[in-house]
Amino acid sequence: MSLLSTRHLTAYYVSSLVGSGILVIPAMAAEIAGPAALIAWLALVALSYPVALVFARISVAYPDSSGIVRFLGVCFPPVAARIAALLLLGTMILGNPVVGLAAARYFCHALGITSPWGLTAMAIAVMWGNVAFNLGGLRFGSRMQTLMLSALVIVLIGVLVLALPASNTANLAPFAPNGLWAVGIAASVCFFSFLGWENVSTVATQVKTPETTFPRAIRLALVAVGGLYLGIAVVYALVVPADEIGGQYAVISALLERSVGPRAGLAADLIGGVLLFVTSNVWVLAAGRLMSATARDGGLPPWLARTVGRGETPVPALWLLAALYALVLLGLRVSGHNEMAIIHLADLNFLLVYLFTFWAAWRHFPDAPTRRRALAALVGTAMFLPFFISGARWSALAIAIVAAWAWWRKPQTVAA
Repeated sequence: MSLLSTRHLTAYYVSSLVGSGILVIPAMAAEIAGPAALIAWLALVALSYPVALVFARISVAYPDSSGIVRFLGVCFPPVAARIAALLLLGTMILGNPVVGLAAARYFCHALGITSPWGLTAMAIAVMWGNVAFNLGGLRFGSRMQTLMLSALVIVLIGVLVLALPASNTANLAPFAPNGLWAVGIAASVCFFSFLGWENVSTVATQVKTPETTFPRAIRLALVAVGGLYLGIAVVYALVVPADEIGGQYAVISALLERSVGPRAGLAADLIGGVLLFVTSNVWVLAAGRLMSATARDGGLPPWLARTVGRGETPVPALWLLAALYALVLLGLRVSGHNEMAIIHLADLNFLLVYLFTFWAAWRHFPDAPTRRRALAALVGTAMFLPFFISGARWSALAIAIVAAWAWWRKPQTVAA
């Protein structure tokens, strides 16, 4: 009873990666490295090819609602897979509300809401909207996700077309004002934009003819994601001089203001808010299915394993996520909405899981193409490690906590 076709799967892949990366990361990278940040974008788009194909291969070979955790459980001891599941889930519980908070900032700016508590309430509403969206089931969610994403891609292409007349090749000089090391730092920032290729593996059991659908969808998504990121980065570099960014990272607003004028602010806010909402939908989908699968495999209380309907909607897990998201956002409000620590922690945690996954894929799969891609993904991802050392202590603490839980909790299996 498969529900997802190539277009639905492609929409989930693109939605998972095109969000805050499109809206702010090109400006942050340009401020760090100048026009040379384009090298970082090219490198990450190139790295995405083997990364995405390895994840697609895993999804076809080991389809499960736990995503890549099922594969890690085959390649490593069961406790290691439980640690990976809990680490990913904990990172999503903390990290997903950051995307909701970013969406809320756009909506609040459009509505003229300036209160910090108003921002928190809007962020909670965004996250609860994501939960409600996923409670509607996979068939409804996949159709709506495809429609919303298609409209947003058309809008983003329109923004690029409108901004092109304001471009100036003189803005590309000096090309590397802060040296080549700054390109590496910019790449570590851009790396955040390419997290999410593994998300879609949580719906692998619902995909029609996965042997052909996954490779086809991943290639279409690679073209779409790479084209959008490179297009935005190139046009932004041509339109906005790096020395004029000054900490103002609203990419879409900057492009529209230089092409349409100040009156484009409301349109930019709405584009940003809806785009982030669409992205957050996929991350909530992945978190809910991973939580349910982890409970099924004994890592969490068994009542969280219950699913409903053909699409295996993880209803109890989604309700719990709604409560946890609200708690995280209230905690962020108390801390002054300082979410950078969570972003750095999420980046490093995903980086570590990626490294173990690619190493396992290189050792596990016998076919030469997959082994080559896994090795390329492993080497390419490992190159980012030096730029994440500053956040290692928090990641080590997170790993220690989930490892202690995984060792303490007795493994059990409940009916799906």
